[in-house]
Amino acid sequence: MVSSRGGFIDDKLDNLQEFTIQPDPEVTATEAKLNQVNIGMTYEETTEILGGEGVITQQSGGAEGEFKGTIYVYKSEEELRNIFLEFQDGKLLSKNKSM
Repeated sequence: MVSSRGGFIDDKLDNLQEFTIQPDPEVTATEAKLNQVNIGMTYEETTEILGGEGVITQQSGGAEGEFKGTIYVYKSEEELRNIFLEFQDGKLLSKNKSM
């Protein structure tokens, strides 16, 4: 998966970076495992079910009094697809498949 990130100065694009995010090939999120993962679970609970840790694709917040959001990517058993798990304040907020 290729992602892009840009930096802005005075509301103008200053730089653009593209990078590749690869899930851990040793950890596969099968449909059966994913069905056991429920909204509201902790990251630790999900890693136990999925059999390993995901790769962080995005983090935000975390300052005092603010939420902390993290999105992890896992390899899917379906070819050319990935699974994305989004956590907010340590709890699973959403789970999605890439198309």
